[in-house]
Amino acid sequence: MKHSTPRFSGPAHNARSLALEVLLEGRRREAFIQEILDHHLSKAPLSPPDRRLCTQLAYGVLRRRSTLDALLRPLVSRPPHQVEPWLWEALRLGAFQLALLTHIPPHAALHETVELAAAYRRPGAKGFLNGILRSLAKRLTEDWVETPAGDALPVEHGRYRRLTEALLPDPAMLPVEYLAKGFALPPWLVERWQGRFPWEECLRLGFWFAGPAPLWLRCNPLRISRAAFLEALAQAGI
Repeated sequence: MKHSTPRFSGPAHNARSLALEVLLEGRRREAFIQEILDHHLSKAPLSPPDRRLCTQLAYGVLRRRSTLDALLRPLVSRPPHQVEPWLWEALRLGAFQLALLTHIPPHAALHETVELAAAYRRPGAKGFLNGILRSLAKRLTEDWVETPAGDALPVEHGRYRRLTEALLPDPAMLPVEYLAKGFALPPWLVERWQGRFPWEECLRLGFWFAGPAPLWLRCNPLRISRAAFLEALAQAGI
């Protein structure tokens, strides 16, 4: 079934609408997400915090796509191919905020994501978005554990968010499937890991790949000394 991709029609982009635009463009053409993101950020008058949020959302949804799909599929009565691509991408965007971004209040994630339907000229989809995302929110708890389980969602740094029901495979019975869906990894890579590493190392690698890339700074001693560089960073509050 073919679906037309709606275009943004709001007065101005915010962090979430621009992140959705970037993700949708990534589906339409072959290009690195960094290239698409940089292009849109160069034109959008977003504040620095919104630019950071947009970047976090775009990369996060792309990085954890399989995990988000595993959370959403049991809640959607239709198969993904029968849902408009933009709408499924919006569901992923909302699910990422609700399940994996703990610093965003759930009500803000819900409201702002549902409002994307109007911004993309699909006001009739508000009820669908609202219903699915609220259903997911009810299955997320504020309890955290340190061991994997079908009802434990890997989030960051060895921490798992407890779910009210098992939305992921049981790692004791289906370890490859749990790692693949829980950390959004290709099954062939997980199978290779399992043949080489113990279980705990596979989990550590899963968290490493599922998280954002670390930021490194390197001082050019030809232009500034290390001490002066550190002082400049401290003065900038970094």
